[in-house]
Amino acid sequence: MLGRYLAYDPLLIDEIGYVEMEPTQVGLFFTLMHKRHCRKQPDPDSRGITLCASCLQFPSATVVPGQANFIAADALLQFLLDYAEVALRVAQQLSRNYYSSYEEIRTLGLTNSPGRRFAKFLLGWSAERGDSSHSLQMHLVLTHEEIAEMIGTTRETVSRLFSDFKMKQFIQSTGSSLVILNKSALEGMVQA
Repeated sequence: MLGRYLAYDPLLIDEIGYVEMEPTQVGLFFTLMHKRHCRKQPDPDSRGITLCASCLQFPSATVVPGQANFIAADALLQFLLDYAEVALRVAQQLSRNYYSSYEEIRTLGLTNSPGRRFAKFLLGWSAERGDSSHSLQMHLVLTHEEIAEMIGTTRETVSRLFSDFKMKQFIQSTGSSLVILNKSALEGMVQA
């Protein structure tokens, strides 16, 4: 999951603090910020742009090494007017965010089967980690409860789907390690 957000340049995170986050989500957020700050770039002076927007007031202290600057909306708009390349990248990022949200809403709204939504969720993870048609190993960082919230079902249903997918040999999991054994079968579920 973090890999997808590490790849974006720039990354725009909107409405920080608007929705209350669970401790796991807060940990993921700060891990993402730390990894974006520490990642190696071809150009050592370029660490990528991360813009965080919020209507809330925050202290200017940071948890990870870096610099936190909070910019008034009118100053940000002027900055975007002055620097067309940044404005273009922000627009591209907003477009990707919009498309991703559209896909999630479409999946939740048009897919009646929790199994299809779960298969699409797993395929989304595999798409972030490469285009392998064979087995693909991933580290599971979300709880069944968090996955249930993401696909619009209950924790019990997600646990049952994990068991069903294991029995059908679509996936294999041991602890936090998840292996997609049959990606084409998952794709077939989503297409059906």
